[in-house]
Amino acid sequence: MSRALVLVLVTSAASSACLAGCHQSSDGGRSTSPPNGSDGSAGSPGATTENDASPGPNPGPDLNPNPGSTPEPADATSPADIPAAVDDAGGPSVDAPAISATGAAATLVAGLSIQRFRDNIKTVASFGDRLQGSTKFDNASAWLDQTLSGIGYTVEHHSFTYQGGRRINTFVTKVGSKFPDRMYIVGGHLDGRGNGGGADDDGSGVSLVLEVARAFAAPTVQTDVSIRFAFWCNEETGMDGSRAYVSDRAALQGVENPPGSHKFPEPRWLGMIQHDMMLFDHGMPRADGSMAKEQRPEADVNIEFQSLAKSAEGAQKLAWAFYAANEAYATDYPAAVGPHMTNTDSTPFMDLVPAISLRENERGREIGAGWDPQWHQPTDVYATYSDADFRLGLNAAQTTLGAIGRLTGATLTR
Repeated sequence: MSRALVLVLVTSAASSACLAGCHQSSDGGRSTSPPNGSDGSAGSPGATTENDASPGPNPGPDLNPNPGSTPEPADATSPADIPAAVDDAGGPSVDAPAISATGAAATLVAGLSIQRFRDNIKTVASFGDRLQGSTKFDNASAWLDQTLSGIGYTVEHHSFTYQGGRRINTFVTKVGSKFPDRMYIVGGHLDGRGNGGGADDDGSGVSLVLEVARAFAAPTVQTDVSIRFAFWCNEETGMDGSRAYVSDRAALQGVENPPGSHKFPEPRWLGMIQHDMMLFDHGMPRADGSMAKEQRPEADVNIEFQSLAKSAEGAQKLAWAFYAANEAYATDYPAAVGPHMTNTDSTPFMDLVPAISLRENERGREIGAGWDPQWHQPTDVYATYSDADFRLGLNAAQTTLGAIGRLTGATLTR
């Protein structure tokens, strides 16, 4: 299918600019087709892959407000150094040897199950909206621990205090075979609100992260660097769970503990990828307030970075790496890249490390304007969503699994 690429470039508080060759898309937004001529170098994620012989997109102009101070993630499609994240003062990065794209990513993506993706959402939603601190959240958290343990992970909890009560973030880690001291973080949030089931917000993100974790769980899958799969609490109160994680653990990055053990409780962050509402792209409300019953023809997987973040340059390149993975592995829906990431658990990370979010729509301009009438409503239950809606979420899972497989140098053994 044709892959229309949407990129909104903010150049000032009051104006926006478009790349050369742009045209008006069918929904009134700016869009541009991927330009030719990418050479596959770092900074041009989208070079030729094993599954796509055509040139990929150019990442566009520099959106980094602090040039030279941020790390760059690995190119998803050609050998490139994977640097560790710089500290808040913009210190030097630490380079690891090159990690190339691998054919293992395609095999892992092919193993994704839409039925299992749907079943996870149905189960998570059955606990209710899972407001932090509630019995509903505790029950869902216990199910999540059991599920993660059942597929072979050691479950860990990060505890923090919110309004005098103990809260937990849950995570598991696939340890890298070459560089266990560095990792990508792949996240979704377990809590919800709205007196419904929180099926889309964020049962869909939880299911996606769980299925990507499942794909990497087998000992026959090896990665060069580590991957942490995180399930946040207190996103709905203002990203308090992920903020607490960053506050408590940023200083622990890359520290071997105990010394000489080759164990790194908090590997150095290479990138953070958040998934928050993955199912519903039916377009804007009609004049009478009603919504289309099915996905709009332009439905896509929305990939956002934040152009005002200190790590904006690296985040933009990470977004393009995910765009390239979508082109290679997604079966039904294309991706769109934009610079307005906001209001989700990647935000607390964005000044320390390249951080992006995947969603059904752009958070501010679309979800905030009523494009998902289930958002924080009692109607956010499993039965609300159609086969096409679940298929959109699966395509986001294909995108993330393919990108992370490439970025971590995944390999398969028999």
